[in-house]
Formats: sequence, structure tokens, C-alpha cells
Amino acid sequence: LFERATRTDSGSPNAFFRLGDAYYKRAFSQAGGRVDKDDARNAIEAFETAASLDPTLRSLKDGYLLHHESAQCQEAVGDFAGALKSVKAAAKLTQSNPMPHLYGARLRYRMRDFDKSAQNLYLSVRRARKARTYPQLAKLIKEDSHFNNLLAVPQNKIIIEAYDAVDSGVLS
Repeated sequence: LFERATRTDSGSPNAFFRLGDAYYKRAFSQAGGRVDKDDARNAIEAFETAASLDPTLRSLKDGYLLHHESAQCQEAVGDFAGALKSVKAAAKLTQSNPMPHLYGARLRYRMRDFDKSAQNLYLSVRRARKARTYPQLAKLIKEDSHFNNLLAVPQNKIIIEAYDAVDSGVLS
């Protein structure tokens, strides 16, 4: 349906975003946590088309999702530089959401840039504290297999332990 929509209205950023979103969801819905790289590439292409039609993404309800999902697809196909660029764009478009920085921390970890991973994690935690969602973020980091490897980096572990102490009232 979304492919037909893009053919019917080839100037619609929303149609291309929805097509990219559908490919993204299908790419990451594989059994065993596998990623369908062809669907990921198709998602990237659709997202790039949507962004070229509306560079500010004002016509999209949640424009940051275009960059957020694109980053995950780019990471899945091994384009870490593109993924970093997309994570930064997502973080700019949603000033209160901690998730783009958390994905940035994960991406930096995968790139073995542990100092920048810690910087991104710190920014994510600060945003989560400001939004009063730190407990949920900390639980995600500790329990989700996409993020719990971040705690293998000593700086990241210290950040979470310190904010856990603040959240529980042990530290001010």
C-alpha cells in the first residue's frame, strides 16, 4: 500500500516516511533478532527520499523518528558514519527524548569509541532525569540485550550506578 502511495503521490514526504517505516518494522521483525538487510536498505532509501522532499521534516508528525529509524537501519547494514549522522539529527529534533542519545551510546560502543559512548549515555540519562523517566531508562539499559552491553564499559557503569544512587536518594 505504501509503495502504491509513493507512486501515486511521488512528492509526498509522508508517503515515503510511511514506506520507510513499514520497511523498518519488517526489517527488525525477523525471528531470532536477525535483521533483514534488504528491508533495512529499502527503509534507508525511502527515508532519504522523504528527507529530500521535506528537509525540515515539518510535514511529518514525528520527524525525529525518520532519523531515529534510519540510524538503526544504517547501523544494521554497517554504515556507522551515516548512523551517527542520523542519531545526531534525531537528537536535535527531539530535545527531551533520551532515546537518540542512548542509541548513540550503543552505536559508539559498537564502534569501540568508549569515551563518546559514555558522553552519549550521560546525555541520555540527563534527558531522562529531566523528563522524570530515569527509572524506565535505567531498567531498559540493564535488562534489554540491545543496551546492557553498555555496562561493560567502566565509565558507563559508573554513570548508571551514580544516577541510581541519586534516584534512590542515597546521593544528592
